[in-house]
Amino acid sequence: VEADQYVRSEPVTVRIDQTSPRREVAFRVSHGVTRNVRVTTRGGLPIQRAFVIEMTGDEAIGTFRTDDAGRGTVHGPMGRPVVLYVIPEEGSFAIARLSSAASDKEESVVVPDGNAILELHANTSTGKPIPHLRFVMRFDGEIIPPDVAEVLEIQRGIAAVTGVDGVARLERLPQGFFELWPIRKRDEAINIIAGGGVAAPVQVALKEGLNLARITFALKNETGKN
Repeated sequence: VEADQYVRSEPVTVRIDQTSPRREVAFRVSHGVTRNVRVTTRGGLPIQRAFVIEMTGDEAIGTFRTDDAGRGTVHGPMGRPVVLYVIPEEGSFAIARLSSAASDKEESVVVPDGNAILELHANTSTGKPIPHLRFVMRFDGEIIPPDVAEVLEIQRGIAAVTGVDGVARLERLPQGFFELWPIRKRDEAINIIAGGGVAAPVQVALKEGLNLARITFALKNETGKN
């Protein structure tokens, strides 16, 4: 259910069969704030069919695609800021933090050019590549939650995970400051996000073109730990 000044309702599954051909269903909605947004390139051109994820805290509260004019409507909870993760089909991405206050003014989200490439090389101290290593990313101070990272991987092919050669190549990224934490399990990602401002072991100021970052892991017999 969607309505002006209300947050989108949770989905409700309704089963109708021969034994119960008629059902009454109650949807619960709470008051919220509706904002109109327009997604454009740096040159002001509208970005059509960009996939937008609405997050409040660590919770995804909705998704939508922009229309032919690059516009869409955000329904957020009252009194809480909403962070938009904008993922165009053409490349790059943008993160926009909206205020918690209601406004009739259309919010503008500008997606930077996706002209940067990041190559991550993970090896042991003996030079052996480390495969299947994933990374939690933070871009210009905004963490990228696991749900958003999955969309980037599925829809855009941006997979922050090393291959058998120990290399992860992320293409069509925006320029900016990237911080990365290597992880093996999803639980580790949740702990990193909960930790907030913990410094990342990999920090890269991405510029146009190819950017290389190397991370070396010491063996247990060198440090007593991984």
